[in-house]
Amino acid sequence: MTSTSRRRDRAESRAAVLWAALAMVLGGCGPSVVAVTLAPDAGHSVAIDAAHPKDAPNDTTRHPGDAQPETSTTGGCGTSLLLCGGACADPVTDDSNCGRCGNICGLGLTCNDGACGCPAGFVFCGEACVDTSTDTNNCGACNNVCPGSMPCGGGTCGCGAPTKLCGAACVDEETDPSHCGSCENLCGDGLSCVSGACGCPQGQTYCVAPGETSGTCTSTMTDPSNCGACNGACAAGDTCQGGVCGCGIGETNCGGAIGCVDLGTDSAHCGTTCPGSICAAPLACLGASCGCANTAETYCRGTNTCTSLATDPANCGACGTSCEAGPCTNAKCTNPLACVFPLGTCPAPYACQADDLCACAAATPSFCSATNSCVNFSSDPSNCGSCGHSCGGETCVTGVCSTAATCTLANNAACTPGAATPCCAPGAGSCATVEITFGTATTDSTFENLCCIASAQPCNDTTAGTCCGYMACNGTTCACQPAGHHCANNADCCGVACTAQHICGQTCVLATVGCELGDVCCVAGTTTPGVACPATGTCP
Repeated sequence: MTSTSRRRDRAESRAAVLWAALAMVLGGCGPSVVAVTLAPDAGHSVAIDAAHPKDAPNDTTRHPGDAQPETSTTGGCGTSLLLCGGACADPVTDDSNCGRCGNICGLGLTCNDGACGCPAGFVFCGEACVDTSTDTNNCGACNNVCPGSMPCGGGTCGCGAPTKLCGAACVDEETDPSHCGSCENLCGDGLSCVSGACGCPQGQTYCVAPGETSGTCTSTMTDPSNCGACNGACAAGDTCQGGVCGCGIGETNCGGAIGCVDLGTDSAHCGTTCPGSICAAPLACLGASCGCANTAETYCRGTNTCTSLATDPANCGACGTSCEAGPCTNAKCTNPLACVFPLGTCPAPYACQADDLCACAAATPSFCSATNSCVNFSSDPSNCGSCGHSCGGETCVTGVCSTAATCTLANNAACTPGAATPCCAPGAGSCATVEITFGTATTDSTFENLCCIASAQPCNDTTAGTCCGYMACNGTTCACQPAGHHCANNADCCGVACTAQHICGQTCVLATVGCELGDVCCVAGTTTPGVACPATGTCP
């Protein structure tokens, strides 16, 4: 027997004596658990079963009574698994069968390579796995407690580089805005800490407004109050883009509180020049003109709707052409019966049309059920503008009863209100007051009596269409003025009265609306009178 063999035998004998002594101490007490420190690592303590002293965390030897590995590949476990309690288990990773069946890893231990131990980066101290690089009670080693409130960093009591201890916390004085450069050095006003000095984040500049003692960090590329440089304020309404003041693509600066708007799409400022017109619902601003959002539809003033003239019985083929209760098909008032053009017959007053429909003829497109007749509302003196509306001896011109022989004045022509002759021709409107020039903070508006078109009546800015009072043509109709705008009379206003101050519905002009001599501007966002009309001619 060699000397190496003799030494191994003596070590095994001493181990057997040790385990036998331990068994005698615990004998008769039944299974119990005892904490054993495994040398040489004094920092690792594990709980083992005293009834099976060989069941140490790294013991993978099978003992009498242990389940045997199942090697069958047809009805049992694979060659690398064990059959434990009727289920296949991987002794390499299974926390309940670690190394052998029934060996449970407790106290936060996990099974790795068939042995119970702490997860990577942790050490078993006392009764738990801990991170000795940061645990103040086990800093660098088990039970090494950092004094007072000193933190543990990198396994050393204190702060690890590049941090320093400020109070009870480890901070980086190069980047911490509460301890910038030194403890308790606070960066205020939204400043950041960069390389131990207080300053603005990258891409921003610290700007102090005139008269102020502190400022703020801002981007001079986008801030309209500091565009291009601190206190480089843009004009009212402008935006700041790339450090340059101006409006966005497609926008126009209308000044004052209106600011930058797209006159081609803004329903509150629609047109080709500022401030544009208001497109009242259901109209929208399309290509700088008020119109129906659905371009296949037509706006009809009488019903204040955007509709399809091909199918709307109230506006069949044209606005105001009514089929009463009858259907509208292919823009014609029709009868439910069909015909075969050109020889088919239809019940009166319908005629067989080219699309094989019984319908009113194009010359008399509207149907009146009371007289069972097809009529033309534009010219029929017995049905002028609607079924049954008689002109009583006068002629019907464009749906309005008129003495056309004596009324010849064109739209925008000077006239005398109430005069029988000369008077405004059909379609030219009626004789009323029209604003010629809008006043300013030092001047009044000027007015004339002209043939003008009333609120909601058809107009066309490109050919004719002078509207009465303060109204403007929005490209389709004369748009009434909303509350808070100027007016000449009640007809100018949208559903409210024109007050003694010549303002629709109230005594002050709304913010962002044009004002003139003697006007009082409302406090912004309210209808409470505030300051007098400023020199800009627009209420702030």
